[in-house]
Amino acid sequence: MAVGRKVFIGRQYNGRPRAGTGTGTCAIIVPKGEELTLQLRTHILLWALLAAALPMVVVGLVATANVEQAHRREVADQLGANLRGAMSAIERQLFAEREMLLGLTQVPALTDFLPILAASRAVVRPPDYTRLNAQLTGFLESFQQSVTTFQLLRVMDRDGITRIKVRGTRNVPAEFEGLGALPQVEEEADDPAFVAWLQALQPGEVAFTILPSTRRGHDAPRRLTMFDAVVPLVLDGTMVGYLAATTWGLHVDRVLERVPRLYDAGLALIEVDPGLPERHGQLLFDSAVGLQMTDLEGAPRTLSATYPDAPWAALQLGGEGHFDDLPGKGAAWYFAELHPYPNRLTSWLVAARVDRGTLLARYEQARLGIVVGGGLLLLVFFALAHWGARRVATPVARLERTLAVYADGDHTRRALPEGPLEVRRLGVAFNRLADQLDRAARERDAAQQQLLGQARLASIGQMAAGLAHEINNPLNNVLAFLKLARRELPEGADGPGRDLDAAREEALRAATIIRGVLDFARQAPPQLETFAVTAWLADGIGAVAEAARLREVTVLDDDESGDASCKGDRGQLLQALVNLLLNAVQASPEGGTVEVMASVTEGQLTVRVRDRGAGLPAIDRERLFEPFYTTKPVGAGTGLGLAVALGLVEQHGGRLTLSERAGGGAEARLQLPLVSVEMK
Repeated sequence: MAVGRKVFIGRQYNGRPRAGTGTGTCAIIVPKGEELTLQLRTHILLWALLAAALPMVVVGLVATANVEQAHRREVADQLGANLRGAMSAIERQLFAEREMLLGLTQVPALTDFLPILAASRAVVRPPDYTRLNAQLTGFLESFQQSVTTFQLLRVMDRDGITRIKVRGTRNVPAEFEGLGALPQVEEEADDPAFVAWLQALQPGEVAFTILPSTRRGHDAPRRLTMFDAVVPLVLDGTMVGYLAATTWGLHVDRVLERVPRLYDAGLALIEVDPGLPERHGQLLFDSAVGLQMTDLEGAPRTLSATYPDAPWAALQLGGEGHFDDLPGKGAAWYFAELHPYPNRLTSWLVAARVDRGTLLARYEQARLGIVVGGGLLLLVFFALAHWGARRVATPVARLERTLAVYADGDHTRRALPEGPLEVRRLGVAFNRLADQLDRAARERDAAQQQLLGQARLASIGQMAAGLAHEINNPLNNVLAFLKLARRELPEGADGPGRDLDAAREEALRAATIIRGVLDFARQAPPQLETFAVTAWLADGIGAVAEAARLREVTVLDDDESGDASCKGDRGQLLQALVNLLLNAVQASPEGGTVEVMASVTEGQLTVRVRDRGAGLPAIDRERLFEPFYTTKPVGAGTGLGLAVALGLVEQHGGRLTLSERAGGGAEARLQLPLVSVEMK
């Protein structure tokens, strides 16, 4: 006879199997040997888990290491491309500065002054010295106002003596008397080596050094970030002087500030110059500490002092590369080298510093998660094996009763998380299903309310659109009746006449506002055609002639477009032009002048509309093209003119910009391609 436990599965009545039910009941005898079998199965499950978990952890760690290496290569490629882009931008900026300096040597104001430099050693001052000196000084001051590249400009004679000096936009007067007849702006430097260096320069060469006056510190900051540039001045094949420029790296700062900071990298610019130990390793720019090239105060900062963990010995070798696996280092370094000075061995390193924690934190966390997860997985399976030996009848029965109650309409009932894992999963799945059904019901109700709201909004929108169109008809009738009433007034009825005129002006203003709103919202597709620029420009000026006459404003036409033609929607572009002209006329004072200039350059039409009004507002300039934004008084405009013009011009592939005019007023610049473009 078998020894074990008896388990009834099915329905019972008073402790006995119910007969005649069709399904019946089943009694299963579980012998003790089968309990041992269950324990053996549990042990096998645990050993299988152990055999599977360890390889899984190892594979996860290896995969994480491979992904980490791939990520490092990707970061190196991205940051390398980023640094090369910054390096190219800096090289272009420095090249432009050198070309600009060479161009200055050819301006008439400087070439006219060369005979004065040639006579710098003369005892008698040349008779036209004062005039030519004032001419050159005035030109350099104007140049400095337009171009902010150079902080100091010096004109030196063949002996390196400064005869003219412009600091910023102001001339520095000559206060020193030398051996010759010409006054000196700075004290004469007793530096034969410097003079010999100057005289060894070749015509057309831009050379770099630190001028003696800069070394003396009169014009030098505490941090010298860039060398002075020197260009020889030649008259009839003879070197008669030099043009020197001092820049503190303002435009280099702007280039570096625009470089994207990938991976929260700190961007630095480092000078490598073994020949000048005091400059070797100097930090010129560092975004991490807020250091810029134009920060001239304070002592120079070096890379080694600022970042003791930086691989300076390897970085100063130059080239391009990265160090992201240095033992014991808290940061990875990526760098690229450029040579800013053609005649010097000095180089700059554009370097990105990335915190290793930021770079590799996810992989450290992944490795920790894999190890911890593997351990937790073992513990969970041990607990499940113990829990699985318990009986499952009670949790299953409770889950069945919960399902029945929910089916009968009590949707607040939820299953309790009890029993073996499978039963708990069933309970969780049921709870999730019940929650999703409740959520779906709530979303359905909300969607119905939203649909009702959208229907109401659609009705309101249709009504508003209809009103916008229908208001025009009554307005037209009002204008017609006002016109008839004005005609029928007897002579001498000035009071009613003024009232009728005022009513007509208000009706016209309302019609203008409605028409502007409809035009802005309509966005009709352009009708392409080829039209002559001259006639189009004349039509635009003619359209505002009456408005200009009423304000006593003169519109000057300076059309240099010749027989150029443009392809686009002539009416839309004419509307844009008229809007700009009306703005200029309305902004001009009575008796003022509006200038309209047209020119063609490199296949592009440029129309400039200039006035002498109050100019652009000091604040909210970025809102000038926003719809309904206007600086005019109430009733003088809708604020849609510039917005409509901008939309039409950009739809034709063009550009529309506003800028201040020197001396007051504003300038609107409209640029359109003369060839056909794909409409946007």
